[in-house]
Amino acid sequence: MKSIATVLVLLILLSGCIQDSRYENAEEEETVDKTGKIETPSESLKDSEVLKTPTETPVPVFTPTIQQTPPVRDDSGRWPPEKRSTSVILESTMESGQMSEINSFESGKVYDGIIIEVIDGDSLEVILSTGESRRIKMLGVETPAISALNIKPHSFDDIVDLRCLEKWGTAAKQFTTSKLNGKRCTIEFDEILGVVEKGKELLAYVYLNDVDFNKMLIEGGYGAASSINHSRKQVYHNEQEKSVEERRGLWSCTSLEDLSIESPTTGFYAVHYDAEGNDHANLNDEYVVIKNFGDSSILLSNWSISNKDGERISLPEVYLSPGETFTVYSGSGVNTENEFFLQSTKPFWDNEDELASLYNSEGGLVDYCSW
Repeated sequence: MKSIATVLVLLILLSGCIQDSRYENAEEEETVDKTGKIETPSESLKDSEVLKTPTETPVPVFTPTIQQTPPVRDDSGRWPPEKRSTSVILESTMESGQMSEINSFESGKVYDGIIIEVIDGDSLEVILSTGESRRIKMLGVETPAISALNIKPHSFDDIVDLRCLEKWGTAAKQFTTSKLNGKRCTIEFDEILGVVEKGKELLAYVYLNDVDFNKMLIEGGYGAASSINHSRKQVYHNEQEKSVEERRGLWSCTSLEDLSIESPTTGFYAVHYDAEGNDHANLNDEYVVIKNFGDSSILLSNWSISNKDGERISLPEVYLSPGETFTVYSGSGVNTENEFFLQSTKPFWDNEDELASLYNSEGGLVDYCSW
């Protein structure tokens, strides 16, 4: 009996070992299935059941390549080019994230060029030796515009005959064209002013056969010396004094001192320049009245009124019958057939040392009033 009981106990123990072994194998297989793919654990899982984060794949570090632009051979053929410490950069733009070509010039240095177009008496289109085309405005000289409507009153001292200035503006363009168009020239930027670009035009001296053409325009009375500061300012103004004294070119035009208007057919009837109280707060009490003194109607279209500073009021397309008046107010209001409002936010006329000028559609001075 004891031997039988012993055998039964051994069989039971052996059976338990086999089941434990199968249970452990089943757990190992289940673990492999769970870790075979990465899943986001559900919120119901306990902390101990959350899968471990897999090891991240290292991201390669990107090192940008630094590109250097090689120097460009200069005009003299030297390599490497000589460093220029006085170069003045005129313009640079960004397009598609890259810097465009930079145009640079030096003050005091002479550049060769060919003139391909004459814009007016003192403006040119030039192809420089660098290969680029640039607009050049002659420094230190101003020639009249070729249209009286584009000439600012009193811009040439006290000359009031805009039609005469128009004639000399045309003559200046013809003179410049005959001398420079299609010719080789040299361009130089002023050492004091430096390289200056004004309205897309480079201010520079222009030489024809080593002769200062800017000065030549002033000597011939084709232009006036400008007030801009540059190294030859005094020389140019001295030349202008000679031209004025000898009444060369545009200086032969009628000035305010020479003008005598006895009885204009259309002119100023009244000028009220000093408004009551604060001029800025009472702009409509500042006005001028124009009257037709003649016996036929006058069309005021393209007529203008200017002050001493050269500011201009262009009159509307209105017919003025004989004996009829037309009033121009500095302030705001609704325009009518006999009233025009400048819509200005400040006085147009000074209360002293002022000049009102009335010009017809052709730019001729028909009347003036000073105080």
